[in-house]
Amino acid sequence: MVLEVQPEERCTQWRFSESGEVTRNAIKSNRTLIVCDGKIVKKITLFETITTKVEVNVGYIMRGYTLKGDNLFVNRDTQFFKAASFSVSKSLKEEATNVLLPKSTETEVSLVRGCQGFLTVTGKLTEISIIKRVMVNQQPVPLKVVTLEHNSAHVTVNLWRDAALCEVMVGAEVCLTHLKGSDSAYGYRLQSSLYTTVKETSNQKIVEVLGAYEDSARPMTYVLLIMGGDTFSIPAQLWIPLEPRVEEPPFWLKIHYTGGKITEVEEVKEREKEAMGEE
Repeated sequence: MVLEVQPEERCTQWRFSESGEVTRNAIKSNRTLIVCDGKIVKKITLFETITTKVEVNVGYIMRGYTLKGDNLFVNRDTQFFKAASFSVSKSLKEEATNVLLPKSTETEVSLVRGCQGFLTVTGKLTEISIIKRVMVNQQPVPLKVVTLEHNSAHVTVNLWRDAALCEVMVGAEVCLTHLKGSDSAYGYRLQSSLYTTVKETSNQKIVEVLGAYEDSARPMTYVLLIMGGDTFSIPAQLWIPLEPRVEEPPFWLKIHYTGGKITEVEEVKEREKEAMGEE
């Protein structure tokens, strides 16, 4: 019985321009099936040349497939005969979900070495390389190398293929999922997988604003200077209504930010700051 059907786009060829831009050049649109016979769960990839229509929670009899180890392989000649459905246990359904998207364990940066399976790490990006052109199986693929820091611990992460195209900046707080560790001539590194996602995390804190200036390089954007020396960019529509308060220090704000960019802001009075336990 088919338990899950998920579309899957896979880039098979990349275009590298002289300016350094990298784009997808050839994409295949496949489908991933998770099937179960009532005892075990298997994953099947229906390549885009296979137009067979299948439905979730419907039973099928398959004919013309190949079994190699734990993997099922189908082709254009494989036949799916609609048949009787049957009940599937909760544990097998959970296994099917895990096969479609394997679990990734949240792990401290300082503890990743030696951990097995897929790992999820969170921290600040302190270094980001340009996208490199690397040959893999005689095909050029993009690679971006980043360094992640959390609680004074650092780890290097190789972001391959689609993950390399993520748009992030140094200083951004990010969450990287589905990584695997490996040792090489360059030392220990985490490697991205086809399941990897790169997401900037949103944070909030109360800060004392010392001053601001309009960023000439980015229209409708200001840069705030915070007590302690940190800076944050803020959209003009959020800052302009608050700008006069700079003339009346101390000026406290509660900011929500992603990377170094403020997304939400509200003024905090001195008594509110003290009530929240801020010094």
